[in-house]
Amino acid sequence: ASSNSSDSLLAAITAASAEIQTSVFLTPDAIIMHPRRWSWILASVDTTNRPLVAPSAGFNTVGEMAGVAAQGRVGTLAGLPVYCDPQIPTDRGAGQNEDVIIVAKADEAYLWESTPTLSVFDAPYADSMGVLIRAHEYVALIPNRRPKAFSVISGSGLVAPTV
Repeated sequence: ASSNSSDSLLAAITAASAEIQTSVFLTPDAIIMHPRRWSWILASVDTTNRPLVAPSAGFNTVGEMAGVAAQGRVGTLAGLPVYCDPQIPTDRGAGQNEDVIIVAKADEAYLWESTPTLSVFDAPYADSMGVLIRAHEYVALIPNRRPKAFSVISGSGLVAPTV
């Protein structure tokens, strides 16, 4: 995004979506952004002061708000679900005040998780009637199997928004 206007951001999001579609021939299924960016989008209006993202499906809106939340699914934008995550970095760029937006085909990052296991050992502390309790889980992640299934939008147009 090269400017700080919502229409340029929408163009960048649709370009990122097209990039994924033409690179891996799959449709993205998520837009992930910092909550401050989503709030800025919610505050954006068109030239006649109509909100670009309405609380419910409205006439000529580019998105729909599903609710106000600091994290999780918050609505849609350009036909894609939007998820907020406060862990998205906000210290990027020369001024260390830019955030990023990720457009993704999320299931192309493979994540495996085992069932949490709880083990109890009484022998190590038998003399004091104590027990050792251990909880563990195995996790594996392959985030870069298809790197072109993810597109990161960044740049000076994503400096800290003012609402």
